[in-house]
Amino acid sequence: MTPCDEGRYCPIAAMSKPGDLCDPGYYCPLQSTNRRQKDCPPGNFCPTGSKNPTPCDPGTFLPGTNHENKSECIECTAGMHCNQSGLGAESGLCAEKYFCPTGQSSSRPAKYYCPPGHYCEVILQFKLIFQT
Repeated sequence: MTPCDEGRYCPIAAMSKPGDLCDPGYYCPLQSTNRRQKDCPPGNFCPTGSKNPTPCDPGTFLPGTNHENKSECIECTAGMHCNQSGLGAESGLCAEKYFCPTGQSSSRPAKYYCPPGHYCEVILQFKLIFQT
């Protein structure tokens, strides 16, 4: 007797080979019995036959469940940062004295320190002002 393979499901007893691949938007750990064994959690995507959820990259986030493709990961909004992989929401605001274009993974991106002759401040409505 062999456990059903990861990424596949075995819905009936005494199968002679592993079942079909798990549905997109779901993942199937070892010994799954349903094509939609586990919902793909926020911050992750699960293509067809996923053994485990795949996290979105730092600098991106993905709210909601059952996403299927990496292309669904959303770049962090300008003025915000997403500091780790697998986030279901943005981590927070860009730090004062820095400006954060879309897709930032740090609240203090060295490349975007506010240059001399300018000031950068965070506005409560989550907008970043960059003025001369």
